[in-house]
Amino acid sequence: NLGFDLLFQDADLIWWKSPWSYFAQFPQIDTFWMDDGARSARFAPHYPNTGFYLIRSSTRSKIFNNQLLGSYSLVLAWQSHQALVSQTLAEAHAAYGLSVQI
Repeated sequence: NLGFDLLFQDADLIWWKSPWSYFAQFPQIDTFWMDDGARSARFAPHYPNTGFYLIRSSTRSKIFNNQLLGSYSLVLAWQSHQALVSQTLAEAHAAYGLSVQI
């Protein structure tokens, strides 16, 4: 709600150069995600990996964040935050046009 973009990365991820110029090329994209690479059906259709992600401050991303944070009990039940992210991304993209870049 404060208007900040959020860039998250795992502790074992290293940027060889600053990603900000890449992200700046796509101002219309709400969210950027690392590619899962495994292509398992569990993470379809976008196959996001939570190793790094950028969530821009937008109305759509605020709805997405609220849905994600309100579903923490599913992380415990499914034993995977990545599965919840994948499902919530797909639903948000279909329901209100959250843009997703992998």
